[in-house]
Order: sequence, then C-alpha cells, then structure tokens
Amino acid sequence: MLGIKHLTYFSFLLAILLLGCNVDAVRVQIAPYELMHDNASKVWLLKHQIIDGEETVPEKRADRWVLVFYKDNTFVLSDLKSFGEYSMYQGHFSISNDIKVLTFHWKTGEKYKYDLIEANNSRLRFNLKKADQLIEYEYVTIDKRVLNYDEINKKEYEESIYY
Repeated sequence: MLGIKHLTYFSFLLAILLLGCNVDAVRVQIAPYELMHDNASKVWLLKHQIIDGEETVPEKRADRWVLVFYKDNTFVLSDLKSFGEYSMYQGHFSISNDIKVLTFHWKTGEKYKYDLIEANNSRLRFNLKKADQLIEYEYVTIDKRVLNYDEINKKEYEESIYY
C-alpha cells in the first residue's frame, strides 16, 4: 500500500509531466552554417552531379568529390582517394541572409554563386547556372563504407556499414 509520502511524490511527478506536455514547445532554427560544419568540420560526399539533365558523377566512390566545410567558413574540395592530402581547391564560403545563395570564394580569386535548394544535417543540394548550362549537385554526409566482392558477377561493390 502506498503511503501519503509516495502519493505526494507521485502527484508531484504527474503534475510536472502534464504541465510539461501542455507548454508550447519553442522551435529553435539551426543556422545553415552549423548544419554544414557541425561547429567543427563536416565531410560531404558528392552523390549526384547532373549536367543538363545527365548524371555525371563518377561510378567509383574513390573518384567522387569530397567537400569539407569548416567552422571558420573555409572549405576544401578534393576527390575521396586524395582525401587528407593537400588540395589546391579551397577557399571561403558564405550563405545569403535569405538562405537561397551559397557562394564559394576560391583562393584563385574566382567566385561562384550557387542556388541553394536544400540544406539539412545529411543532405546539401545546390545548382550552378553557368552560361547556357545547368549543373545540379547533391552532397550527402559521408558514411563508412566497405568494399565487398560479388563472387557470382566477379565484381567489387561498395556497401554502407550504417544500414
């Protein structure tokens, strides 16, 4: 049998739970910069590159571009097989106040503005209109992969170890 002390404690916990459920939750919007670099650095792997409607991303994962965003608003671009080595493709990035334009300021002095389509914690999509050409990019956060061998088809294939 529950004593008065236990009932009072239980009532107190129930009141906290019920009041907590009725309070309007405050929604906090995360700045796109934080999504891109997670307050340190974050590695993104090219999943799709579509030029004028045609997929042009390399089939081999090692040949795909890796884009690393850093907290100080710098970035480095390299292919995955050279990841961790010096890359001459680097610079600073910025995002417009309306979160619609992603700008890369390359160390070479070039500056490209991309239409930012989507930015969340696992996917980044943007487009570049260059002369009469449209280039669509989709980057995803890099996952851990293993290289397996299909004995039947005599072919190597990559597989994510997250799923």
